[in-house]
Amino acid sequence: MSEWDKTKRKWKNMNPPDYRGYYRCPICNIDVHESEMVLDHIEPVGMGGSPSKKNNLKNLQPAHWGCNSEKGSRRNYKHGEIKNKRPRS
Repeated sequence: MSEWDKTKRKWKNMNPPDYRGYYRCPICNIDVHESEMVLDHIEPVGMGGSPSKKNNLKNLQPAHWGCNSEKGSRRNYKHGEIKNKRPRS
């Protein structure tokens, strides 16, 4: 088992879902079922975040796959911020 898999398992054990099996995605503020949930790095590791943050349990949050993908390597990103910002003509 990889180090990342161990970290994910530990995070899930320390942060169980609600009684229905859901987490709250902080990016879009909508529930995500545990079977569809991915872990997002709050402080992105890929864009200058410390490598020690990669497996830091406090640097992880539940998210939808699409929300995590849309957020990419941004910090403090909320769903739709990029899509709703169009250049003025």
